Amino acid sequence: MDTQQWQRPLIDDRLTPYIEVDAERLEQNLQHMKRKASAAGVALRPPYQNA
Repeated sequence: MDTQQWQRPLIDDRLTPYIEVDAERLEQNLQHMKRKASAAGVALRPPYQNA
């Protein structure tokens, strides 16, 4: 196993603002939200913001 892929940057090396996303967990959460919305008979929509 390549240990380099699991090393995160040090706090001081991160540019701010900084966001770290766990892609697998994000996908699981999205699928869960889609199932709940479907079961409730509603559709997920992107947020709408008028300028």
